[in-house]
Amino acid sequence: MVFFDRATPERLSTFSDGVFAVLITVLVLELRPPEHETFVSLATLWPTGLSYAVSYLFIAIVWVNHHHVMRYATEAAPRVIWFNFAHLFSVSLLPLSTAWMAVSGCCGDRRTRTSCHRTGDVLSLPHRLSET
Repeated sequence: MVFFDRATPERLSTFSDGVFAVLITVLVLELRPPEHETFVSLATLWPTGLSYAVSYLFIAIVWVNHHHVMRYATEAAPRVIWFNFAHLFSVSLLPLSTAWMAVSGCCGDRRTRTSCHRTGDVLSLPHRLSET
């Protein structure tokens, strides 16, 4: 007979730490050096650098908040585990939205800005659901 250990908040937190580490790695893999070895060429990549910095900060804030919330978990009930997976799924979309914002120039026309806001709405959905 096979016995399975119950999931603990520590295991859930450790798994989540691994996901956050992979997400940060994927973010940095999107950074590319400039085509030419000049400061002007590097300066043209500012949208990519800015979107990376904002996304990194977002992941850092989410990670800190995740650890703050997990301190209060006494057990990893199935509902907590599935909510954590949904939360990690929404955060995992960040590298895609970061790459998209860098190439689309989110400060362009009104339609593009609206799309950027909608991306932020989707990414913040688990946080808003947890407040209810």
